[in-house]
Amino acid sequence: MTPTTNNRISPFQWSPGGWFGTSIGSTLWLLIGSVVLFRLAPLAGFVWLAAFTLANCLGLALWAKRQRLPAYSAFQFFLCSLAVLSLVSMATADWSGHLPALVSGSQHPRLIAYGAILVFPLLMLLFYFRERATSPVPDRSA
Repeated sequence: MTPTTNNRISPFQWSPGGWFGTSIGSTLWLLIGSVVLFRLAPLAGFVWLAAFTLANCLGLALWAKRQRLPAYSAFQFFLCSLAVLSLVSMATADWSGHLPALVSGSQHPRLIAYGAILVFPLLMLLFYFRERATSPVPDRSA
């Protein structure tokens, strides 16, 4: 466990499986959405593919800076960036008129699609509280 600047032990640690699993797993829906949209609206599909690519490039860049960047800070930045990319992607699908194709079977596709983006700030808030609830580093000077 890595001590934080406020002398607490952070529950967030750098690990290849955790980082890349989270990075790819949290962006895979953008890749699937781009495949669906490419058939209906190629420009919207390209935006979704670009969002997937940018998010994963950001994940790689943050991983490359792991020696100087706390895992918690990197994860929060990644989630915030993913929220913005997701909003741009949803707005593009909505603008092209193909948002209902991504949310099949719903009477309220906008509510479902835009509401799903709330998962990112909610996770950020949850992780904030988890980070703050960590125990202090034991004082070994005595």
